[in-house]
Amino acid sequence: MLHTRTPPSLYIVAQHQKIQQVRLSKDDQDSVRLVAIESCVQLSRLLPSAARGNQILPVALRLSQDPCWRVRWSVAKNIANLCETLEKTTIEKLVLESYAKLLQDSEAEVRTSAAGSIARFSKFVSKNAILEKLIPCMNALVSDPSEHVRSALASEIMGMSSTF
Repeated sequence: MLHTRTPPSLYIVAQHQKIQQVRLSKDDQDSVRLVAIESCVQLSRLLPSAARGNQILPVALRLSQDPCWRVRWSVAKNIANLCETLEKTTIEKLVLESYAKLLQDSEAEVRTSAAGSIARFSKFVSKNAILEKLIPCMNALVSDPSEHVRSALASEIMGMSSTF
């Protein structure tokens, strides 16, 4: 039976990068934190499943609540990519609530980015989760004051039809 494992040398590099990632996600400069989520996505592709949920996901979730709207925008833009590497139960238990908050963010740019990935994100959660968490957010976004948010949502709705 073949097992796919991360080669030891690659695992050591990933562990070192993970340590650096935690430091970068707490940096004083928002421009540094801005790119940290992209590193989270890349690291989660290298690390074993358990490490993704225990080590990478907490960093990403912290970034989703960052005081700087540009960092939250970056998380909203990359959240579906991160979900590709996570288990469905982890997404529903930990990521879904953060994503719903991004859809309700005070900044239109963050809501636009989150709405622009709603079809992809929906593929990683159950129909029940969509109905309970995402549809109420979508209902609010339909009448959002920003035309960019409404436009992003409109372009994604048809992409969700395959989920149902």
